[in-house]
Amino acid sequence: MRKSLIFAMAAILVLAFSVASFAAFNTPVKKGEVVDLSLTVAMDLPGWWPFVVVPYVVADYNKHDGWRGPYWTRTHIIDSHCATHYDSPQHFIPPPGFDNDTYTPFAKDMLAQYEAKYGPRATTPICNDKVPVTQFVGPLRVVDVTHTMGKIPKSEWPAGPNIEVADIQMHEAKYGPIKAGDVVAFMSKWDKKYVKFPAGNGYAYDALVGKAEGWPTPSPECVIYLYDKGVRMLVTDGASMGDVTGKKAIFTHWAGLGREMIYVECGANLDKVPADGSAFFCFLPLKTEGASGDIGRAIAIVGPQAKALNQAALAGKVVDLTTLLSPNWPCVWPGHFPLNIVVENIWGPGGPWKSEFKTLDEHPGTHYDAPTHFVPPPGFKISQYQGKGMQERAAKYEAKWGKLPHSTVTNDKVPIEQFCGPMKVVDVGLMEGTAGPGKRPAIGADAIKAFEAKYGPLQKGDVVLLRTGYDDKYYLPFPEGSRCVADVLGGKAEGWPSPSAELVDYLSKKGVMNMVADIPSMGGEDWYEAHVLGLGRGMIYVEMVMNTADLPNTGGFFIYLSPKTIGSGQAGRAIAILP
Repeated sequence: MRKSLIFAMAAILVLAFSVASFAAFNTPVKKGEVVDLSLTVAMDLPGWWPFVVVPYVVADYNKHDGWRGPYWTRTHIIDSHCATHYDSPQHFIPPPGFDNDTYTPFAKDMLAQYEAKYGPRATTPICNDKVPVTQFVGPLRVVDVTHTMGKIPKSEWPAGPNIEVADIQMHEAKYGPIKAGDVVAFMSKWDKKYVKFPAGNGYAYDALVGKAEGWPTPSPECVIYLYDKGVRMLVTDGASMGDVTGKKAIFTHWAGLGREMIYVECGANLDKVPADGSAFFCFLPLKTEGASGDIGRAIAIVGPQAKALNQAALAGKVVDLTTLLSPNWPCVWPGHFPLNIVVENIWGPGGPWKSEFKTLDEHPGTHYDAPTHFVPPPGFKISQYQGKGMQERAAKYEAKWGKLPHSTVTNDKVPIEQFCGPMKVVDVGLMEGTAGPGKRPAIGADAIKAFEAKYGPLQKGDVVLLRTGYDDKYYLPFPEGSRCVADVLGGKAEGWPSPSAELVDYLSKKGVMNMVADIPSMGGEDWYEAHVLGLGRGMIYVEMVMNTADLPNTGGFFIYLSPKTIGSGQAGRAIAILP
């Protein structure tokens, strides 16, 4: 009897938790309930490491009046460790079988000193795309380390302050013990130095050349203390988790990354979130194959969804919806700037770490369209479009939908809360055999209405995901991967189901500002109208997600994040969190 009662009570608690999570996940996110913890990436800002790595470069290669089409896009040359980014274990930890004799004499000396004090330096197979997606989320604990600053004698510059175990224990005395799964962030307010050049030299360069005290960084003992508590992700608003003196930087990275922790560096705005673990933290990097880490975006959700999100994160209820970024996969639209990944250093002459840079189009793999992707800037006229055919198409758009919209909303200006919200999954199916080779079937508004008839009306702030199964079937490595996009554009194969302009119109009037689909593009046969109509009303489109088959139709929570570059959208990472 007693055992039955215990089981019944446990079942009631599980049910109560599920109901509470469902309710929280179904609550739209409001302005102010998501805090952006990321730095903007721009050529006039100090986002890249001053030495060794390739500087950040961005350039337009098609504008709205361009010959490629009526849209804007850019290409970026960007290091994996630029602005807000993270270190995967392989940033400093080599793979199994690595020959330590290939280290430089300096690195060998560091290794001998490290191993004498902390034991053997590990090896790891965990690179960027192998990090479990559950490791990117969790309850946020913000440790204030501002009291450590300003105490290093000028004669000892460029050294910076140590963050020690005692600093963590001071935080715990105030907010309670740090627990397994917590995300620990070190707040020094160093991000306030992230300003345009030449003042921006104060962010990293001045410390590196000994002109200023460095930022606070954790000692290896501090890192190990947190690891032993079950912490697997550390965050800093400094320029690196390591200091600028070399030895300590290496030791700090070996200590944590060698235990397969991850380090989020160059964070921001940690002073704007609760310190006690009540906020939900999420960092989502690009999913570049084999990288040593990657650029991304970090947020904290502080609204009524936070508690349920933290509980789900700790329970591992996170689904990665992201395609792999690799030159060997069909992630780049044919004719767009190719993805190229170049290794800069691989545990070699530059130091005992791995790093790489990439040439990155704004719309490869899982990515999103900001309004300015298809919506031209103020003052743009239809007569500026290339070709009479495009001008006539735009005129027909105006005849049906009203004046051509204009926008200045670039990637960095999209409201941060628009990237997440209650997830509503609308089943569409592949619709194969309904359009023919080279054509794309249209998804009409009836699909949305049928969903509402079964699950209830959509609400303002919902994220609608159109589930077709296309990317899961056709996003494959080459040569099979040509079937995904290239064969469709070449008229060899039938295309993916795409939302019609009428569907977009229906969703936008419902207050849906984020539309997601597991297809290469929201563009079907009325690609121009469907893009301009929704993006012109301030919607964003997340394209080329995958792994959607097991998502519930309702009850999940969607998050998409991408690096905070200035442009027409950006590649990123999408996840679903389940109740």
